[in-house]
Amino acid sequence: MATSSLQRIGLIFFVAGLLLFGDSFAIEESTEADSFWASQAIEIQEVQIQVLDKISGKVYRGKIRVGDPVAFGNLTILLKRAFKNDPSEDKEIYAYIEIYESPTDGPYMDVSVDRFGNRVIEKINGEKIFAKYLFASSPAINQFSHPIYDVRVEFSSSNSNN
Repeated sequence: MATSSLQRIGLIFFVAGLLLFGDSFAIEESTEADSFWASQAIEIQEVQIQVLDKISGKVYRGKIRVGDPVAFGNLTILLKRAFKNDPSEDKEIYAYIEIYESPTDGPYMDVSVDRFGNRVIEKINGEKIFAKYLFASSPAINQFSHPIYDVRVEFSSSNSNN
């Protein structure tokens, strides 16, 4: 029981840090936080996202994998890391997502193929407009604000198997 309380306190401090430091909280630079969350959560390789087009009212759902950018409209969505809680804890999925916006309908990514036939992203074209954690249970925390699109992380049955 004490471990559960400590994990909840840790999550509260983590969320408070995200809210206070926002964009300055870079995942690549946070090795201490990474080691803490690696011991408290299970890293997963894909999450389900929901994209709402506010103009047409259409909702799109799909899976996005770590390191594999997805183009949607003039946005490019890149999942950097994703975690889910230990099955004994409350259900939660949180994902560090970067979103880039391209002003034109041109190519969103410069892609090449390595000698093994794997796709390699050379560069994502456009301006980075979002780089924060999104939480499936609390979409209002670090909400993505855009005049046309709304992007959220969702729970899915496959997240429990990753």
